[in-house]
Amino acid sequence: FFRSQGLAAESIDVLEAASGMLEDEQRPWRLTAELGLAHADLGHDNVAGELLEEVIAHFTKRQQMDFPPEPALRLALLHEKTGNQARALDLYHLLAQGSDVPNHCTYYRQAARLMLALGHLTDARRMLQRASEIAPDVPEIRAEIAAELDKLK
Repeated sequence: FFRSQGLAAESIDVLEAASGMLEDEQRPWRLTAELGLAHADLGHDNVAGELLEEVIAHFTKRQQMDFPPEPALRLALLHEKTGNQARALDLYHLLAQGSDVPNHCTYYRQAARLMLALGHLTDARRMLQRASEIAPDVPEIRAEIAAELDKLK
C-alpha cells in the first residue's frame, strides 16, 4: 500500500520490520520483491538489484521460469541502466514466454531492441515478427512494429 501511494521509504520500514519478525524463517519472495521494488523507487539501484535477483533466484531454483512480471521488469530496467544489456535481454525474453500474456508483445519488442543493440539482427527480426503476430489490434502499435521490421530489412 505504501509503495502504491509513493511512500517507498515507509514501505521499506514496514517490510523490514516484517522481515525481522520472521526469526529463522526464510523471507517470502513476495516480501523480498516488495523490498526490491521500494528500493528501486528510491533509486537504491544496487540494493534493489540484489533483492530482485533474489526473487528471480527463488523461481529458477525451483525450475520455474514464469517470473512475476513487476519485479522481473524492474530488474531488466536496472540491468539496462547499469549497461548489462545481455541480462536485461534474458529477462525480457523469459517474460515474453511467461503468463503475462497481455504484455507479451511489449516484451518481444524490448527483447528485439536489445538484440539489435547487441548486434543480433536475425534474432531481433524474429522477435519483432513474433511481436507483429500477437500485437493488439491498435493501428499505432501495428504501424510502429511494421516500421521497426522495415528498418531491419
